[in-house]
Amino acid sequence: MNSQIASILAAALMIGVAFVSPAGAQFDAIPDPNEEIPSEIQVDFGDAYYESFDDDDGDWEKSDVPDKEIERPAPDNPQWEWGEPTSGPGEAYVGDNVWATNLDGSYESTCAGLASPIIDLTDADSAEVSIQHWMESDDGWGGWTLFGAGLIFVTTDEGETFDYIIPEEGYDNDFSFSLEDCFDNVSSSENAFGGGPDFDYRQATIDLDDYVGEEVQVVFAFGDNSDRDEDGWYLDRFATTIDGVEDVEDFEEDDGGFEIMSTHVPESLPPVGWEWGHPEVGPSVDDDRNMWATNLEGDFGHNECAWIESEPIDLTGLEATASNTATLQWDQFFRASYFTAGGVVQIGVDGEHTIIEPDDGYNQNPPSETHDCLGEEVEDTGAYGSFPSSPGSEPYTETADISEFLGEEITIRYLFASAETGSTSDGWYVDEVIVDLEIQQDLPDLIEIPDPEAPSAPPLMHPLWVSDGDWEYGAITNDGPIGELAFATNIGGDYDEGPSCSVLETSIDVPVSDGELTWDQWLRSSSFTAGGMIQVVDDEGTHNVAPEEGYPTSSTRSSLDDCLQHETDDVGGAMGGYEQRSGDPMERWTADLSDWAGEEISLRFVWGVADTSFTLPGWYVNNMTLDGLELLPESPADLSFVGDLPEPDEAVEETLEELQNDLNALFSQLDAQQDQYDGWTVGGEHISWAYDEATTGPEGENVTATNPHGVHSTDEYECSYVQSPTVPTAFMGEDLTFSMDHLVDMSVSSWLGARTAGMILISDDLGLTWEPLETEANEHEVGYTRMYDCFEDLGVPADGDDNRALVDEIGVISGDEMDELETLEVDLSDYEDADTLTVRMIFGTGTTIFAQGGWYFNNVNLGDVQLME
Repeated sequence: MNSQIASILAAALMIGVAFVSPAGAQFDAIPDPNEEIPSEIQVDFGDAYYESFDDDDGDWEKSDVPDKEIERPAPDNPQWEWGEPTSGPGEAYVGDNVWATNLDGSYESTCAGLASPIIDLTDADSAEVSIQHWMESDDGWGGWTLFGAGLIFVTTDEGETFDYIIPEEGYDNDFSFSLEDCFDNVSSSENAFGGGPDFDYRQATIDLDDYVGEEVQVVFAFGDNSDRDEDGWYLDRFATTIDGVEDVEDFEEDDGGFEIMSTHVPESLPPVGWEWGHPEVGPSVDDDRNMWATNLEGDFGHNECAWIESEPIDLTGLEATASNTATLQWDQFFRASYFTAGGVVQIGVDGEHTIIEPDDGYNQNPPSETHDCLGEEVEDTGAYGSFPSSPGSEPYTETADISEFLGEEITIRYLFASAETGSTSDGWYVDEVIVDLEIQQDLPDLIEIPDPEAPSAPPLMHPLWVSDGDWEYGAITNDGPIGELAFATNIGGDYDEGPSCSVLETSIDVPVSDGELTWDQWLRSSSFTAGGMIQVVDDEGTHNVAPEEGYPTSSTRSSLDDCLQHETDDVGGAMGGYEQRSGDPMERWTADLSDWAGEEISLRFVWGVADTSFTLPGWYVNNMTLDGLELLPESPADLSFVGDLPEPDEAVEETLEELQNDLNALFSQLDAQQDQYDGWTVGGEHISWAYDEATTGPEGENVTATNPHGVHSTDEYECSYVQSPTVPTAFMGEDLTFSMDHLVDMSVSSWLGARTAGMILISDDLGLTWEPLETEANEHEVGYTRMYDCFEDLGVPADGDDNRALVDEIGVISGDEMDELETLEVDLSDYEDADTLTVRMIFGTGTTIFAQGGWYFNNVNLGDVQLME
């Protein structure tokens, strides 16, 4: 390797390790001038696979699903029984018998209606019915909604459609969104009977005046999808009053002709499966954006077990090592109840599929009814579920490490499963799937710079090539065949975005004798959106020529046909695809031009790019001969471009000087601020932190808060921190303490744990490592797995693979019992030997549907140093 180029390259490689300055800024580490020049370099290979789904379905396959049109099914778990009750109220309202969800115990999860006999109102002027009923059901988390609920409907077509009815006495409470499908898609803004028991039998009266002239049935619908089963619903003394005449059914002689009826919406029951196209519901996307979805026009179905799977992706020949990485990236929108559905991403090898976990982890343990579809492995990995996406929000990006599959031919599968009953929602939408590779490669052997005293290279025999487009001639400095002198679609980067069509052509005619054409080339491009062609131009026109090795790809977009002349002279392919990688040498290619023996021809290299923003290094050619006649030389090359670079010693000295100046400025600033420190920083994902006068929480106080004017982030899961400047302990005085005034307004479930939470971390090594502070405010347990992952990402140490142990031991800051700012003080005497201290307040949300004010604080001190007033 030439010493000058090696030094420049080594200088660029050495400056790369990050550290945190006293003010929390990120700087490059000062390189060691004695460090040996590395023999390997991490190379971003780009995308081994990319599919946007904008133009077609990407040749992905989907699982088959039954026809959506099926007859209304019987209730899944009818429950309703007629007879003498021994549970619930323990007796009938009158006589001995009732209708109940279970006569001798609690109900199981159910969704079914009990319908009265047909009531003939064709000749009536007025009508009403009444029922005596007793109810006990799951009243949700703290009674704010009903997961076990009863509603009253009227049907005029024997259960094909239902009208939601509010009794004259009213209902008890809101019912859960998770029961909407059970009750014919009644909105969760409606009310229902539920909770209790806090009453004996009571009456519900239903006005039927709006139905005179029709035949109707009154339906008492009960549903529950939770694990907290109570005694349920008990019905007695059904009285019908038509034109003032009352008729009473007390269920003593028989069941009164009542029947069990499904209250499901028929269209929502069958599995829907995956569809490709433009989504009409779910995420907010551009009008011309297409994607795969579990249902493009509505909710996913019940009893789903459906997937989409990519075409094979070839990662063979790539060794799986600690330094070689493969990353799967995709955009998604996911919205489904964690009670009833889940989704996982799998990698398939030889027909066997393995669940892979996204970098941020899955957010739920899916319902057991979906395990047969998702596989028992899901008990350990978890799955997507709940509501990470809000209605109408944009898709978000997920990534997963798939480095373990290097060396294999793989497929990517998105597998979705739902239970037979329960709530449905928008489901899963997938787009922009990418497999990105970073492979550690040996540094290429760069060529020697020619001795200026040596005789110059012979001139090119045919030096005049012309290009009407993007082709360039020079030394390659991008991720292509580094150091080669060649014609290329771009010698310094990726080829330009399309649409474009560029031609490289000899400017004079070349005689053909035997017709043996040879050349060296390097090629890396998208197989679908870019391609090249070799052509011969004679008196009759332009003709495509196939190399003897064959064109690497057989598929390009039809929009490139005119550029590559596929319509008039198709030779079965084009130059395109992931043929070589950065650092690979150019390869020898040949073509037979004997059809033009005795003629003089021009040669053309044509390059076309479709309308796309996805580009790669492209096509490079040199060392071309025709029947032994040199048309284009190979390297060694004129590397005069190196002369434009700074001298290596000068470049390193300038870099060191700039870094030292930055550090000197920071320490000067630190010396000047011994009494008052600013420079707080924020970081993380979906940050909502701000400093202002609070209009919520501690109103009127100047605070740093997750939001001084309302709730914290609700559209995305927040995982963020706010960090103090670094303080030398010499400035803190004898009293090593941390104190601040704060107000906590975060969501906690009495049985689940903290839905949003914070912790205080401290570092004695300029932010390289962190330790949690155990304070009197750490009173709660974490309620969501994603919060453990968040806290680990923000600095809480993990015990091996266990990122929960320390969080569970210390506890987290959460709750909403505080009415005003309160002082929190922590003894830091354990850090008396430290040179500096930095504090970081971290904040994470496990759900977006219980957003509250968050965390507010001011008057922050490290010993005698006031960091914030």
